[in-house]
Amino acid sequence: MNEQFRRWNLETTEIWQITHSTLHWWQEQGRPLVGAFIEGSVAQHGKLLPGSDIDLCIVTPDDPDPAWFEERVVSPYTIEIYPLAQRTFDDLDWVLAQPALPFNLCEGIVLSDPLHLIANVQARLTPQLCLQPFRHKRLATCFGQAQVAYRQARVALEASNLAQARLQITIGLWNTIGMVCAFLCRCSTTRRGFVLLWQCASQWQRPDVIEQAKQALGGTQLTWQEVEALTDQAAEMKERARESILSLRDSAEAMQAAWPLLCTVVWEGSAAHRAPQAQQQVLTALHYETPTQIAQRYRAASELTQSVWDIISPLPPTS
Repeated sequence: MNEQFRRWNLETTEIWQITHSTLHWWQEQGRPLVGAFIEGSVAQHGKLLPGSDIDLCIVTPDDPDPAWFEERVVSPYTIEIYPLAQRTFDDLDWVLAQPALPFNLCEGIVLSDPLHLIANVQARLTPQLCLQPFRHKRLATCFGQAQVAYRQARVALEASNLAQARLQITIGLWNTIGMVCAFLCRCSTTRRGFVLLWQCASQWQRPDVIEQAKQALGGTQLTWQEVEALTDQAAEMKERARESILSLRDSAEAMQAAWPLLCTVVWEGSAAHRAPQAQQQVLTALHYETPTQIAQRYRAASELTQSVWDIISPLPPTS
């Protein structure tokens, strides 16, 4: 067993067994495997955080079949399988410029690496992970991706494609979180993304950024009672969302929890078709329902992204 797992006196033995059984199942399907590692909360914290799943990255020799990106339930765990082509490692400068990938690689718990490919990449990336040039590259990457998303959101609004507009706005906001995390030199996170943004805005003494964030999240002031009721609705689309969102109650403001709530109803497309009324209730409460509301969210989100860029880009990264 991996030495990192031995140090954790948690549920890691069972996780180790389940992930290896998943790799065995993968190969039984005739799918190629160059290596595999666990990323995300298990790798970072040594345990499953509330509402989380096991993120399993499987390295394949060529570009993976899109059907291989899947969710596999091995009770009581849910395993998110994310295949990654071996050629991804060819340009390590490019890898270091990505908001999440270098952290997932450097912090990953290796399950299989017969060619020592993952170990070599980890050894080369880790010393450079928080160097200033790469943190600024990550910042620029996220800002550029956010601008692309907002342009697509504007086109979608003009075409009255509200679902696409909502999706692109959340992609822009996700990359805004990525900018903050690039500044902090940490992996982007959905659940606590706006908690980090709030904290940084407070340190920068920029209450206007917090107000922009509130407007981007709905332009309202939710209470925890309201968040709990909305989370019950979101759980109809993704049951794990309930525990994940409500675990923020002791460490976050209710409005900060609106972000993972919004992501649940916007990003879980297929599940939303199974619970359209639940999705509608959340979108109505967060003011992401009508064309006018979505246009307001679009303007607030793009202004927020620009403000974060204007603040962070001239500053040296934190240590």
